[in-house]
Amino acid sequence: MMKDNERKRLRYYGSDLNQFIAENCKRKMTVMNIDLITYDSEKKHIRIIESKHLSEKMGKAQHTLLKLLNRIFKTITGIKITVFIIRGNPPYNWVYLEDVIIGSRTKLKRQELINFLNYEG
Repeated sequence: MMKDNERKRLRYYGSDLNQFIAENCKRKMTVMNIDLITYDSEKKHIRIIESKHLSEKMGKAQHTLLKLLNRIFKTITGIKITVFIIRGNPPYNWVYLEDVIIGSRTKLKRQELINFLNYEG
């Protein structure tokens, strides 16, 4: 059974490998655990999604890396790429949907979030 301090450590680093990198590798690089990448093959649309709780901050390096990934993926012709942060807490009755590239922020209700995640609308 996982102890409280182990849970806190895992939440901070995201994974054991991320912790290993933080403790043993150079500091001049960004290490990011991307929460979700979805692909709708019918719409030829990839979404990169980072999930944050309402109280969590997005680090500048993480934000920069998400924008860089968007620029790199845009070189793939015929595929639409979008990058979002979903900021909310379970059970996700409402969230903020932030478009990393445009810089917009929209409040969504639970069903609107489900529709978004299903590439509907």
